[in-house]
Amino acid sequence: RGAPIVQVVAGAKAVFFTGTGRGPAERHVYRLGEGDSTPTLLTTLAGVHAPVVSPDGRALASVWSDDLTPPELLVGTASAGAALERVTTSPPAGFERYPWVRPRYQTFLNAVDGFAVHARILEPPGLDRTTRHPVIFGPVYSNTVRNRWGSANGTLQQLLVQRGFIVVQVDVRGSVGYGRAFREAFLMDYGGKDLDDLAAVAEGLAALPYVDRARMGIYGSSYGGLLSAYALLKRPGMFAAGVAAAPALDPYAFGPDDVAITRSPETHPDAFIRNSAMELGANLQDHLLFIHGMMDDVVPFRTTMQLAERLMLLGKDFDLTTAPAATHAWSSREHYAVYFFRKIVQHFERYLAP
Repeated sequence: RGAPIVQVVAGAKAVFFTGTGRGPAERHVYRLGEGDSTPTLLTTLAGVHAPVVSPDGRALASVWSDDLTPPELLVGTASAGAALERVTTSPPAGFERYPWVRPRYQTFLNAVDGFAVHARILEPPGLDRTTRHPVIFGPVYSNTVRNRWGSANGTLQQLLVQRGFIVVQVDVRGSVGYGRAFREAFLMDYGGKDLDDLAAVAEGLAALPYVDRARMGIYGSSYGGLLSAYALLKRPGMFAAGVAAAPALDPYAFGPDDVAITRSPETHPDAFIRNSAMELGANLQDHLLFIHGMMDDVVPFRTTMQLAERLMLLGKDFDLTTAPAATHAWSSREHYAVYFFRKIVQHFERYLAP
C-alpha cells in the first residue's frame, strides 16, 4: 500500500517512477533519463497516479484517483507538464449528487521522538464550531494519508461524517514516503510507538475548541485491528471506544511476511511476550467491539476467540460480531461490508453519540 511504482523503459533510456515531490499525500509520475541530474515531473493533476509507459517512452497512461474521484484512466504524452486526457467516467448516475466531503491535510509533531506525523481529516459539512464534536480515527493502518479514492472504507468514512463524526486517518510509523527512519521505526515495536503517533494527533486535535477529547474512537482491520485493540489495552482512556476487526493479536500466528517486524520467538522471545494481547486483557476499561470472520484466511479466527475467552474470565465487558463465511478481506464483499460497517456505526453512535 502506497509503494512507489518503477518502470524501466529501455527504448527511452529512462526510468519512470512515482514520487512524493509534490507532498506526501500525492503520487506523481517522474522521468529520469540517461544523463539527467534531476527527475522531470510529468503529471500535474493532483491525486495518486499509477502509470504505465509505452515501450518507446513517448506515451503515458495513468490510473488516477483523488479524494473525491474513483479510479479513472488518463492518457497522453510522457512529457513534462503534459495535460493527460481523462477517457473514462466510472461512477454511476447520481454519484455527483451525493454530498462527498473533501478532506484537509495537517501535520502534527510527535513530541516523544520528534517525528512529523501526517493526518487526513474529514469534518462534517456546516460543522458548528461553538460546540464540541466526537472524533473517530480510522481506518487506522500505515500508508493511509493519500489523496486517493478510499473505496468501501472511504464510503464508511463519508457515512460517519454525515452522522456528525470528525474522521481522521494518520500515517503511523511504518508508512512509506517519509524516509527510511520513519518507515522502519515500528520494527520490533508495532503496537508501541505507532500508538504515540496516534496520541500526538489526538492531543493536537484536542486543542481545537470544537473537538471533544473525551469522545474519541478508533477502528481498523488486520494490522489496523491490532492497533485498535492495543490502543484500548495498552493506553486505557486514550480512546473511549474502539473496533478491532480481524485483529492480528497473536504474534505466534503471524505469517512469513511479518517476520521483519517480529523476528522469531527463538531469537526475540521478549517481543512475543510483550506484544501478546493475552497479557493485556486486565487493562480493558473502554468500549471494545471485535469483528472477525470465521473463515479468515490470514489472521486465525481462534486468536480473537482466545482473547475473548480471556476477557470473559477477567469479567470484562466487550462486544463481538462475526460471520460464518467471511474471510480476511471481508470489506471487499458487499454483504459482509454492509453488515459489519453497520455494526461499526452502531458501536460508535452508542458510545460516542454525536
